[in-house]
Amino acid sequence: MIVIKLDAVARTLARKYSCPIYLVGSALNTDTPRDVDILAIMPDDEFAKRYGSVKEWVQQGETGDWGEARWRWSRECTRQTKQLWRVTDMKIDFQIQPESYANSYKAPKLLLAERRGRNHEL
Repeated sequence: MIVIKLDAVARTLARKYSCPIYLVGSALNTDTPRDVDILAIMPDDEFAKRYGSVKEWVQQGETGDWGEARWRWSRECTRQTKQLWRVTDMKIDFQIQPESYANSYKAPKLLLAERRGRNHEL
């Protein structure tokens, strides 16, 4: 089962990003998903420290007119996705989202790991 395979990885991500880690998307509904969507839901204030204003991040996502902070976010998500592919041998799509944005969607989420301390590299 996917959840069992992701347990250690999710705990590591929760420590690294100091936020809860969720399984979302089709992996919740099928045994053979195309990919596995992993979501780190970061408190808005912490997200803003790393990737700029949440409001600007959302606007840039809608318009496609990205600033440096949005590109930094994209590089981090891509870097972590590639690392997760190597570690798990699964097609993982990893994203970090600000809490207010993530919670505005009512799609199902399965908590994989709670928030932990920082500075544990995957």
